[in-house]
Amino acid sequence: MKFIISTILIAALAFGLTYVLPWWGFVVGAFIIGAAMNMKGGSSFLSGLLAIALLFGIYSYMLDQENASLLSSKVATMISLPNSIALIIVSALIAGIAGGLGAWSGSQGRKLLG
Repeated sequence: MKFIISTILIAALAFGLTYVLPWWGFVVGAFIIGAAMNMKGGSSFLSGLLAIALLFGIYSYMLDQENASLLSSKVATMISLPNSIALIIVSALIAGIAGGLGAWSGSQGRKLLG
């Protein structure tokens, strides 16, 4: 249950922080929730990874559909990916890893300080 709550809170805070901070603000949100939830390192990392990957992937897909995949298909071709969906998946995984590392860092920082 703590895992699900942590995942939802990370996604919500990360989404809110993207309006205040630059693009890397989602990592700060994952760090804060990772420190606040007092979870073990592995589950904290997975929670951050899942929350940010889903948030980033869904939001990227919505933006991609609004412009009929014009830009993403060109970028996917430039970096040798088969289509725009592959680009969205790769981008979401990279963002998810950054979010997972942020949540894990918050969890480890809490253990170090307290």
